[in-house]
Amino acid sequence: MNEAGLFVAISSLPALEATKPGLQWNILVDAIASTCRSVSDAVSLLRGVNHLRAITYLLADQNTAAAVEASPEGVRVRAAVDGIVIATNHATGATDESDRTCHSIARYDRAHDRLRSCSPLIDESDVVDILRDPVCAIRDGKRFLHELDHVPLAAVENWGTIWSTICRPSQREIRIAEGHPEDASDVTIDWNACSETT
Repeated sequence: MNEAGLFVAISSLPALEATKPGLQWNILVDAIASTCRSVSDAVSLLRGVNHLRAITYLLADQNTAAAVEASPEGVRVRAAVDGIVIATNHATGATDESDRTCHSIARYDRAHDRLRSCSPLIDESDVVDILRDPVCAIRDGKRFLHELDHVPLAAVENWGTIWSTICRPSQREIRIAEGHPEDASDVTIDWNACSETT
């Protein structure tokens, strides 16, 4: 989160080959944090560049949120619907049947269903429960998703959920689980207090 209260997080998408020069996600996260003051500013920045890697940028400010799916093939923006926007590890509308995409869609659907069941009064404990839901998180490349009987690509790649974040842009506060969300203790960072000490 930057001083304007704009939050950005990323979620990797399946790799796509870059056929022209572009910018890497880490440079774009820095550019968003240092130059943008709103979701609209960040969306404009992301639409205006070529991307080297397929990434979803989850953006939020005190008024709105969006998920920007950016890849070498282009940019797609998903606005929040009823205050909810979710990003896992697949591009919306993905049709490939890879293990990674199947698991990502299952996590997305589970989070979506659980949030809808809480709506319109979603509170922080609801979000924490969803982030810790075994279906919604990946542990060391292995899934707890009983209804899927195949081993995900993650088991080969050894990746998983390493940080979970709840952001309150209007309060300039972030709650972070520094590790797998089922194991890690949450740390709350109050950017207002940080600003007062600098």
